Amino acid sequence: CGSVHLFGHSLGSLIVSDMLMHQGKCWHGVRYPTFPFPVTNVYVCGSPAPLFFVARKQVTAVQAADAAEAAPPTEMPCRAFFNFVNSMDPVAHLFRPFLSRAEGGAPSLRAAVTF
Repeated sequence: CGSVHLFGHSLGSLIVSDMLMHQGKCWHGVRYPTFPFPVTNVYVCGSPAPLFFVARKQVTAVQAADAAEAAPPTEMPCRAFFNFVNSMDPVAHLFRPFLSRAEGGAPSLRAAVTF
């Protein structure tokens, strides 16, 4: 069986993030399916998802501003998470404050910022 990698662009990255973080659960009236396979890597670009995390109060604005103290909204069940951001994109946000470091089985976070 091969590896499964997910990619999300813009709003699609929010859908991918929500599906992974809430799979198998009912969250705010939405029942999320469970993937029948493990997800190896997640790639997102131009993602507004961190903004939605704050708006939905999954994290507070204070946590978002202080990456050292931020707790992830929930676990992201993948090996690595890649976030591609263009500094000129008004929609894209960094995930760094929202995902834990590679300790304790959390995904390692890779951010690529282009100018």
